[in-house]
Amino acid sequence: MPYPGLDISGKVCLVTGGTSGIGRAIALGFAKAGAKVIAGSTNPEKVAASKQELGPGNDAVRLDVSNVESVRSAVEHVVKAYGRLDAMVNAAGVIKRQPSLEMPPEEFERIVRVNLVGNFIVAQAAGRVMKDQKPDRKGLRGSILNVASLNSFASFTEVLAYASSKSGVMGLTRGLANEWAQFGIRVNGIAPGVFPTDLNRPLIEGTPRGEWLKKHTPLGRFGDADELVGAAIYLISDSASFTSGETIIVDENRTDPYLGEIRKIAPLEVNRKLEWTDGRIGFEGESLSAAIAEFNRYNQRQLHIADQRIADLRVGGQFDATDVDGFVKALHKAYGLNAQSDGRPGDILLTR
Repeated sequence: MPYPGLDISGKVCLVTGGTSGIGRAIALGFAKAGAKVIAGSTNPEKVAASKQELGPGNDAVRLDVSNVESVRSAVEHVVKAYGRLDAMVNAAGVIKRQPSLEMPPEEFERIVRVNLVGNFIVAQAAGRVMKDQKPDRKGLRGSILNVASLNSFASFTEVLAYASSKSGVMGLTRGLANEWAQFGIRVNGIAPGVFPTDLNRPLIEGTPRGEWLKKHTPLGRFGDADELVGAAIYLISDSASFTSGETIIVDENRTDPYLGEIRKIAPLEVNRKLEWTDGRIGFEGESLSAAIAEFNRYNQRQLHIADQRIADLRVGGQFDATDVDGFVKALHKAYGLNAQSDGRPGDILLTR
C-alpha cells in the first residue's frame, strides 16, 4: 500500500517550462502520480503537443515567465478551470555560454530576467492566489517549488549570468519561505546536478566540459530528468508539510566535491601534523602519507597508498610517497587544482 503522505493525486499544479527538459519530466511525473497538471510554455506548438501528452484532466497554456501579464493570465486560467492552485513549479530557464568580458549587459539582463525575475513574477502571482485559499488541517494553502542548479553553489566558467541567476533563485526561495509562512505557503527548491536537456545539451554532450563532468561524478554518468521527479513529488506533498526554505540537491554527490575539493583535503585540527589556513595545506617531514589519508577520508578514498607509493585511482599515475611534485601534478590532473611547491614536503598552495 502506497504511503499516503506522498499522495499528490488531485493536487492542481502549474509547471512553467513544463513542455521540455526538467519541467516536462516533472509535469509528466506529477500527471502519472494523479495530479492535475498544467504545463506552461512560450512555444505554441509545444503547448498543443503537451496537452495531448499529459492526457485528459490536464492542460497546457501559453506562458512567458518574464511577462507579468502573461503570467497573470495563465494563473487566472488555472484557477478558473480547476478552482484553486495547490502547487507552482518554476522550471523555465535559459542559459548561454559566453566569456563575461564579451557578454553585453543586455544579454546578462535577459538571462537574469527569465531565470530569476521570472521566478519572482510567477511566485508572486501564485502566492496571491494561494494566500486566499482554504487551508488544510495544518494551515497550509499551497506550495511553490523553484528549480535551482549546481551553479547555485559553484559557478562553471563562462556561464556567469546563468550562475548568478540560479544563485539568486536560492535566495528567493529562502526569502519567500520566510515571508510567506504566515500565509501557509511553503517555498522550496531543487538543485539538479548535470542533467542533459535541450537547454544545456550543446554545452555538455560530446564536449571536453561534458567529459570532465562525467569523470568527476562518482557514477560516471549524467542524470536523467526522470530522476528528479521523486524529489519534486516529496516537496509538494503532505510529507513535506514541515519543510520550507530548503533546496534539495539531486546530483549524485557531485556538488559536494565542487564545494569542498580544496578545503576538505586537510581540515583544520583533524590531524595535528596538518595545518589548513587561507587555502594552504602544510605537513611536516614524512607526513605526506598523513595528508593523503586525510584526503581519502574526506574525498571518498580517491587516492591510496600501497608499498609506500601513492596511486591516483582516476588517472592511474604513481609516484613516491615523498615525491611532492608528483602529488601536486596528480591533484592538478585529477581535480583541476593548481598547486605550487618547492618540491619538498612542506607547504603546498592550492588554488582554482
